[in-house]
Amino acid sequence: MLEDTIEREGYAAEFEIQRSMIRHLGTNAEFMFYGIKNNPTKIKSLEGIDICWVEEAEAVTKESWDILIPTIRKPHSEIWVSFNPKNILDDTYQRFVVDHPDDICLLTVNYTDNPHFPEVLRLEMEECKRRNPTLYRHIWLGEPVSASDMAIISREWLEAATDAHKRLGWKARGAVIAAHDPSDTGPDAKGYAMRHGSVVKRIAEGTLMDVNEGADWAADLAVGDNADHFLFDGDGLGAGLRRQITDSFSGKKVTVTMFKGSESPFDEDAPYQAGAWADEVVQGDNIRTIGDVFRNKRAQFYYTLADRLYLTYRAVEHGEYADPDEMLSFDKEAIGEKMLEKLFAELTQIQRKFNGNGKLELMTKVDMKQKLGIPSPNLADALMMCMHCPALASEETDIYVPSSSGW
Repeated sequence: MLEDTIEREGYAAEFEIQRSMIRHLGTNAEFMFYGIKNNPTKIKSLEGIDICWVEEAEAVTKESWDILIPTIRKPHSEIWVSFNPKNILDDTYQRFVVDHPDDICLLTVNYTDNPHFPEVLRLEMEECKRRNPTLYRHIWLGEPVSASDMAIISREWLEAATDAHKRLGWKARGAVIAAHDPSDTGPDAKGYAMRHGSVVKRIAEGTLMDVNEGADWAADLAVGDNADHFLFDGDGLGAGLRRQITDSFSGKKVTVTMFKGSESPFDEDAPYQAGAWADEVVQGDNIRTIGDVFRNKRAQFYYTLADRLYLTYRAVEHGEYADPDEMLSFDKEAIGEKMLEKLFAELTQIQRKFNGNGKLELMTKVDMKQKLGIPSPNLADALMMCMHCPALASEETDIYVPSSSGW
């Protein structure tokens, strides 16, 4: 682009143009070109840089930023970042938009800033807005993609569920269920979620702590929330937490359940009733069991979460009655806007796939990190576990810890 501009404007005689460098013959100023994606370590050797411009930066990884930013260290040097947001959990978007440093100039440039925006594009934009509001917000307003075609939870459902209990006039009633995701890899943040009946009251993230510190942190939150039930992820790093978490609730009337999302679905012989077809009669030849539909508990309870959100969306946006016990609402004031937004970002990235027998399963955390480049959805997984309500402990038992299967 720079080479074409130099030639088009008639300045070719003033520049020396090479494959990876352009130098002005009068001032000796240099433009150097590097690819940061495939060889970020090569950037380390640079020095004396006045301005570093990272173009199409939406896919630059955390590892690359951690190398580049300390390299541009000349006094008064600047880093310019330009990109079209893609995934809301991309490190570039999180680093420079969601949780940006104080010393940056953040600008949003859109079609509204283009005085030459043609009428033909305006008509195309209006048609996109009418047909697909989510895609419109991405293409024309520059918002990151909130969900892929394979996502099981829509952004619109989540927005409708925000303070839905206040809009629909029902209160939080029922058991207090808390869940903890200790993360599958050490550096990932720990997740905690708590709902009181059909109202999600707390979403929290634990950082800079090991797996044992994270378990203590989550147990303390659950005690403070007066939880009736506490679940923790027993796959991966959580497998070794059983004794520690049991001790944390000793003497308290709390059921403690090790949740193993990799196991076969719970109550797999029962008929499955999807929230999207709540009025359909599931009987006779029309029956599909939970075991027919889902490969494991993780898929089963994510779809339980999705079904509750869909019913809430239909009630809020279309006035269709649903039992409050089957819906779900997010208490925005209690959770906090920033944490709620991060939860929504994770939930809209949960993607479905089918195994060889046609059963639904979900993209794993490892696949999400390796294929999509997004961090582990530990907040979303904690909320998913809250969709399971274990059996109440008997009156004689201070603490109930089920078998390692969790069911």
